[in-house]
Amino acid sequence: MPVGEISPPKKIAEKDFAALVRFGGFPEPYLKRNLRFYNRWKWKDLGFGEYGLYFLRTKDKREVDFLVTRNNKPWFMVEVKSSKNSPLSRNLEYFQTTTGAEHAFQVMMDADFENADCFEFSYPVRVSGRSFLSQLI
Repeated sequence: MPVGEISPPKKIAEKDFAALVRFGGFPEPYLKRNLRFYNRWKWKDLGFGEYGLYFLRTKDKREVDFLVTRNNKPWFMVEVKSSKNSPLSRNLEYFQTTTGAEHAFQVMMDADFENADCFEFSYPVRVSGRSFLSQLI
């Protein structure tokens, strides 16, 4: 895989996470917390397999906020944006092609809920944070 660096994300203390959410800070910690919960407890306990959560970055500074693996294979990746007005990240397509991940999502934290299955798409799509999180169950 030509990705220059794949490493586990840095841990964020609960008190720091609470402060970020309370003051409208970075949306990544909010999503990270939910992904960790589903990776560690829900999906594994239900017998759906082994899951991992990673941050992707190349040596030339391309990055995607999260890569979720299922049984050690790239499953989906997420780029988190606070605004629904952000254009679709080019890095999603790059990393999806590079890793072979099944799905790529740009999660917009301020967008309204949509009753649509974002996992039916095999190309990068924009989805609201509420819609995305509702589909992890």
